[in-house]
Amino acid sequence: MDIHIHGREGADVMDATQQGLQTIADALVKTGGVAWVATTVTAPMEDIRHALLQVREFVSKPQATGALLLGSFLEGPYFTERHRGSHPVKYLKAPTICELETLLDSAGGSLLRVAVAPEAEGAMNAIDWLVSRGIKPSVAHTAATYEQASRAFSHGADCGVHLYNGMTGLHHREPGCCGAVLYHSVLAELIADGIHVHPVMMQLAYRMKGYQPDCPNYRLYASGRFS
Repeated sequence: MDIHIHGREGADVMDATQQGLQTIADALVKTGGVAWVATTVTAPMEDIRHALLQVREFVSKPQATGALLLGSFLEGPYFTERHRGSHPVKYLKAPTICELETLLDSAGGSLLRVAVAPEAEGAMNAIDWLVSRGIKPSVAHTAATYEQASRAFSHGADCGVHLYNGMTGLHHREPGCCGAVLYHSVLAELIADGIHVHPVMMQLAYRMKGYQPDCPNYRLYASGRFS
């Protein structure tokens, strides 16, 4: 199972089409994928809502072929600028309960996970709200300190996206968000392409976290390969 899939074989979740989601599902099953979570990116809110609506429609019907689509993961726009990666800064924002309610109205029960930067204004309230509705919060694209990330985990966030990348790094005097992900009993997503993370650091994470069969491959539509 892969909990973080943006696209495959030229199709992207943000295309917001039923055919695109089917293309991704069919491509994933060819490489051994059995289930997946459709992941959005930071974009205009109407584009995100449209993508969530399409996932909701897709999962509401029997799926004849491909890896089983379980629901959606909202990756953005609730990040801060320093470790935003490829997420456009002009769309980054602090989470609000009002906007989360609107997104949940679009996604219905298909919204499984939402990523939040713990240091963003209103982040803890958002995490509490998500947890109370059975939606899993992730910590992602964040400049959070070890203490801020740890607080998010204590409030119910259960995943770090993606370990070593998109977060404050590991230092012996300031463990950062990376240290919090490694230290606490939470899921650690990792981009295992040998480029984003040095193999030694991957081995270190493996020794500390163990193997997690639902850890993501972080697939993007552009190449259909790990990125």
